[in-house]
This record gives sequence, C-alpha cells and structure tokens, in this order.
Amino acid sequence: MKVIGAGLPKTGTTSLAAALRILGYSVHDHMEHIGYNFDNYVDLLNGDVEVDILRDMYRDIDAVTDSPSCHFFRDLHRIFPDAKVTMATSLTSKAITYATDEYKDEAQRVGHSHRQGL
Repeated sequence: MKVIGAGLPKTGTTSLAAALRILGYSVHDHMEHIGYNFDNYVDLLNGDVEVDILRDMYRDIDAVTDSPSCHFFRDLHRIFPDAKVTMATSLTSKAITYATDEYKDEAQRVGHSHRQGL
C-alpha cells in the first residue's frame, strides 16, 4: 500500500483513483471494494473479524479510495505505516447530504465497535 485516500465519497475520490491509475498504481475504489471484498467488509462491520483483515485484503494493492475503505484510514495507516494518506474534503450540499443520509445508520450500528476512537 502506497496511498490511502481518506476522503469521504463525493470529495473527489473517483478523480483521485483515476489519477493514480494514470500513474500506474493498482487502485481499489468503491466498485473494486464491493467487487473483491464485499463479504470481508460485511464481516468487519459486523465485528466478526478484526481490522487486521485489511492487511490481507490490500496486500497487493497500491492505493485505496472512497467508501468503505475511507472509514478505516487510521487502521489502514497503522497496518501500512509507509503509505501516504490524502484527505479530500468538501462542504458542498451534495457531499453533506450524502454523508448524512448514508452514514447515520452505519454510525449507530457500529458505534460500539473499534471505530469509536475515530
């Protein structure tokens, strides 16, 4: 792992992933996370596995962006300490609405887990 995209969806994550691919990086963006690691993320969010599973999930990947990996950027950086972390932010109403609608239920569901420290 060389780059960890910590920005939430709708903050330029797709553009970051495209730029990294142009530079030759292997990137997992939202669709790759779902395509390759959906079951692992379900297990992780349900507390059935430890965050160290991220090491196996991304061992051969150069960069991650977008959800759900952005919610684990601190864990990813602990596991891959030499990786650079990039944080994009956006205060557009689209980004705020997306974050509010999509993450309030998730935060309630996993609020008791390891993510309390975030």
